[in-house]
Amino acid sequence: MRRALIAGTVVLLSMSLAYGQWKDNFDSYTLGGIAGQDGWTLWYSGGVDGQVVNTQAASPPNSLRDTIGSDVVQTFSIAGGRWQFRIKTYVATGTTGDGYVIMMNQYGAPLTDNWSVQVRFGGNDGLVEAQWVPSPYPTLPLIRDQWVEFRAEIDLVNDLLDLYYNNVPLSLDRVWTSNVSNPPGTLTIACLDLYSQTMDGMYYDDASLMIPGDLNCDGVVNPFDIDPFILALTDPAGYAAAFPACLGLNGDANADGILNPFDIDPFIALLTGP
Repeated sequence: MRRALIAGTVVLLSMSLAYGQWKDNFDSYTLGGIAGQDGWTLWYSGGVDGQVVNTQAASPPNSLRDTIGSDVVQTFSIAGGRWQFRIKTYVATGTTGDGYVIMMNQYGAPLTDNWSVQVRFGGNDGLVEAQWVPSPYPTLPLIRDQWVEFRAEIDLVNDLLDLYYNNVPLSLDRVWTSNVSNPPGTLTIACLDLYSQTMDGMYYDDASLMIPGDLNCDGVVNPFDIDPFILALTDPAGYAAAFPACLGLNGDANADGILNPFDIDPFIALLTGP
């Protein structure tokens, strides 16, 4: 657990969007340390900087690379709603040590810090491990030498959390406010923390935090999203021009990485669901 590791790394290059929705592909940043660029900071009590590089990328040219002890954070002020966090990860053959994707519902003070997600990417044992749920921790095999997406479905309405790696369930039906830290947690998203405990050479790219189905970026999924969804499905360039602050993946209702007709029924479910 991050509390036990006493180090945190939130690494995501940030581009602020409407209603707290966020997307970052690291491509607009200066190569080198990411702290101080567009909202990225070191963990509040210190840490090693993550590095923006152009030697490996899911969407060229840039990605974020960790080093041993790197600990960088992107903060949010999100309360309520149903959110989807996505980030692509890359671990090469021969890379050892442990790297982490961490999300917190409270961040910034030792007495109130509260962890909701802590997933370990193990270079030594070859496992992706969802930590601090009832033991034994759920695991999936670590996929090396290719970009693989990690995804968290965060329901701040019903206090639920589902985790996926390579679109395969890693851990389902967890409680957001008490999944990692002891209660009381809060129904909020406070930060993303990409942390390297002992791994040198895990890469991150194409990160986003959004409300799936919110095609007009007004913060809710409702009938006003129907016309923008149809536009995004039939004319992606026209949608991008009409809604420049929105995320294209908002319409990817089935979370397969592309907006296409297979998203129609899942979008309807988002529109009419609880």
